[in-house]
Amino acid sequence: PGKVIDPYRNDQHLRLHPDRYRPRRADTHFAYSEDSGAFSHAPLRCVGVGKCRRLDGGTMCPSFMVTREEKHTTRGRARMLFEMMQGEEIARGWRDRAVFESLELCLSCKGCKKDCPVGVDMATYKAEFLSHYYKARLRPRVAYALGLIFLWARIGSLVPNLVNLALRTPGVSTLIKRAVGVAEQRPAPPLAPETLRHWFDRRHKSSRGGARVVLWPDTFTNHFQPEVGAAAVEVLEAAGYSVAVPP
Repeated sequence: PGKVIDPYRNDQHLRLHPDRYRPRRADTHFAYSEDSGAFSHAPLRCVGVGKCRRLDGGTMCPSFMVTREEKHTTRGRARMLFEMMQGEEIARGWRDRAVFESLELCLSCKGCKKDCPVGVDMATYKAEFLSHYYKARLRPRVAYALGLIFLWARIGSLVPNLVNLALRTPGVSTLIKRAVGVAEQRPAPPLAPETLRHWFDRRHKSSRGGARVVLWPDTFTNHFQPEVGAAAVEVLEAAGYSVAVPP
């Protein structure tokens, strides 16, 4: 009843009831140009097909594959954000702890954007939510440890051997990881004895005067794996390009 016989009217039991659907308006960091420019419209992309609940194949959704909890599916998270913007079941908005816990295990891998039939982009929604959730609040220690890694790596590269020794020394390494909120079981990546920028500046330039290309020295290539960037320079120069590394 209600489905096959005695059906409900077309204007009954609507998710977006014309008289009751009044989502919050919000100033956002992202544009949501494909969602009418509104964050409240973005979670409506999810139509509930549940492809994010699969346990084999594809990328979406790794956290659900571990917990098997609906709140850790892309669909569950989209529903939580919908309810948050509606403001009835979830009244605290950007500061709601239940929404935070739902998004907390999202790896921001963007697997949902690729695998979801309607392109739900939970990584962007999570970034938007957290920016509001932590407004005027301190973030967890690990956010500063990893979010500012470009700064720590730049300082550490002044004495890389000393830093690497500290990160390898039992006890000292444990204290450092506890201080920054990183799991003790995780090995810290060693700093390279020489950064990519320093290697590039001191080497003999073998440019053949070809078209100029800029090689961007990201934090990890510059400070942790400069051999990758050096190989890229050599390949580009062998192809006849003039390589520049910005300061």
